[in-house]
Amino acid sequence: MIDNRHKQVDWRNPLFKVSKYFTVKELIYLPKWERLATEDDGLTATIKTNLIELAETMDDIREFLGLPINVHVTYRPKEYNALIGGAPISAHTSGLAMDFSISKKSSDEIRLLLRPKLEYYNVRMENLPGASWVHIDKRDVAVTGNRYFKP
Repeated sequence: MIDNRHKQVDWRNPLFKVSKYFTVKELIYLPKWERLATEDDGLTATIKTNLIELAETMDDIREFLGLPINVHVTYRPKEYNALIGGAPISAHTSGLAMDFSISKKSSDEIRLLLRPKLEYYNVRMENLPGASWVHIDKRDVAVTGNRYFKP
């Protein structure tokens, strides 16, 4: 069955709510280019569906944390990803990752709270002590089962 939820989203409207808490802008805004990503950037139906599913998972994580999430970046087209020095096979390029912070908690505190919940939310998280953001992604977990990984 093909998931057509992405067709119900107005991907040109930055304020359109994709999920309970997250907007189009939070999912596809490219700060260095000062615009939303488009189909010309590789924003496919599959990536849009991935973004919707990620936003729904992040809704649950936001409710668990009990505080608003400040999104740094979610989707990054391959060209944009290379421009900013992202990992060549970044989960961001498939719409499977979000980097975020929370105003009232350090990113280390957030990682400490989320680490025991990674399997429950079926996500992975980068182990980056001292970083000013938290990276969550929905990539498949390696055979080792490690959901808390060094990039």
